[in-house]
Amino acid sequence: MSVLEKLIIPDDLDLIKQHAKEAAESGIALLIFTGGTGLSPRDVTPEALE
Repeated sequence: MSVLEKLIIPDDLDLIKQHAKEAAESGIALLIFTGGTGLSPRDVTPEALE
């Protein structure tokens, strides 16, 4: 297994959804999102990945 891409994505609901969808459609076997802002009102990663 190797890292194919490493991205820093801003806390933007639509942008996170777009990257997750594109990765899933490309057949990536494992996709990991980690939050960099911590628990705050602007952290929308959980909602974007639902």
